[in-house]
Amino acid sequence: HEQLRKTRADLGALRALRNDNARATPGGDAQLVERGRQLKADAAALEQRIDVPYKVVINEQVALAKKFGATASHKYINGVLDRAARQLRKVEIDAVS
Repeated sequence: HEQLRKTRADLGALRALRNDNARATPGGDAQLVERGRQLKADAAALEQRIDVPYKVVINEQVALAKKFGATASHKYINGVLDRAARQLRKVEIDAVS
């Protein structure tokens, strides 16, 4: 039960982070919608694919953003996911450091 509560708290923090970043993003509503959808998928990958190292998850999502996203969206995705990984994968990151 404690792990589930922690995971829910982490997801809430990630959603707040995503919302803060969306408000600060220039470029109009279409880009905000695109980035919001991408971040939702990325957050799910970080949370649910614990068997995949966080760096691999981030690199895959950045590659997808480069291929299918707006011009510089990969930079945005990389920054947000890095911050999110620090919250969702703290134990993994601390073990690598």
